[in-house]
Amino acid sequence: MRVIFSRKGFDSKAGGCPSPIIDGRLVSLPIPTERYPSCKRYCDMNGGYGELVSELTRGRIAATEFCHLDPDIYCDVLDRKPGWRGAFGQSGGQLSHLENAGVTIGDLFLFFGMFQPVERDFAWRFCGKPQHWIFGWLQVGDILRPARVEDTASYAWLSDHPHAQAAWISDPKLGSLNAIYIAAESLTVSGVRSSKSGSGVFRQGHRLTAEGKTASIWTAPAWLNPKLDGVGMTYHGKDNRWSAEGLVSTTAPGQDFVADIEPKRQEAEQWLANLFNQYN
Repeated sequence: MRVIFSRKGFDSKAGGCPSPIIDGRLVSLPIPTERYPSCKRYCDMNGGYGELVSELTRGRIAATEFCHLDPDIYCDVLDRKPGWRGAFGQSGGQLSHLENAGVTIGDLFLFFGMFQPVERDFAWRFCGKPQHWIFGWLQVGDILRPARVEDTASYAWLSDHPHAQAAWISDPKLGSLNAIYIAAESLTVSGVRSSKSGSGVFRQGHRLTAEGKTASIWTAPAWLNPKLDGVGMTYHGKDNRWSAEGLVSTTAPGQDFVADIEPKRQEAEQWLANLFNQYN
């Protein structure tokens, strides 16, 4: 089994600011559409996303702009079609990275992003410091690769997903390098199928940023830290990134950090079980 720490949502490059923490709740803002037109705008999303984006970016991004809603794991942000499950698309070099690392059905994406507390007087504004938090998950139940029109048609609710749009599917530059990871119907940890959905968002989230450190310095569990005989993760092979004190200096940019937990499976699965029990 592999655990993928997958960076998503607003940051200093995509969107130009962090996503907000509102009364302790993490709200990951989908990035603006860049490569292809999308079928969803911020103002189409339930929960005041249009207002949040417009005010937190001080008008740089309007509520009426189209967004790249991916990963699509917030069940209630849109009116869903029957049978809906979470989905995550990837393409190009990042897809190649996932495939070279062996990511497959049963593996678990843990989505993290840059978040910062906000408060509201006349408008939303940031307070506190930006930090990396895990905000959601998706356990892979199926993979459409390449994502073809005839395949996405078998999942009718995928019609809203960015990577199921005709422009993505037909792009000759991507060729077959466009995939959609579809969530399992339910979450399985330590071989036990739980009552939790195969994708979703944590009620509170898990802070990765170490206390008193900049956002990219994480507290790393022992099963992950090579300095503590852990398994490591892709893009972080250099020894000087890890410390015996339990910290890791994460690389940027970088989207998907893959950890094969097999050598430390018991410890890693216990950490995952605690994660879901504590924050969900």
